[in-house]
Amino acid sequence: MTYLFTHTSEPGWQVVKTSTGVDVHNTFVASAIKDVSGKKQTVYAINTGRKSTEFTIGGLTPNKKYNIYSFNRDGKGGLKKESGITANASGTVGGAVDAFTLLAITTMEVRIK
Repeated sequence: MTYLFTHTSEPGWQVVKTSTGVDVHNTFVASAIKDVSGKKQTVYAINTGRKSTEFTIGGLTPNKKYNIYSFNRDGKGGLKKESGITANASGTVGGAVDAFTLLAITTMEVRIK
């Protein structure tokens, strides 16, 4: 997990926003960070619950393509590059995050070992 954090952010980046959501089965936390120019961005989304949960994240650069990397989606602590996603004209993306999984939705490219 440390590898994911250190390769999807850089020194000096700022926290933009953090939000949480809780229901009977899931705890979901999302935190957005960016570089000073705002051109490089990463949103971390984690589901600590037992079931997959849907999410919608706004405030991203409109019409920009983001890479998605997952940690522990396989339940074995593995790091994987997922299909990318493009923010809509409003700067919003949506999807699902599996149980006990961390996603990094980012403008950064990460080399998976």
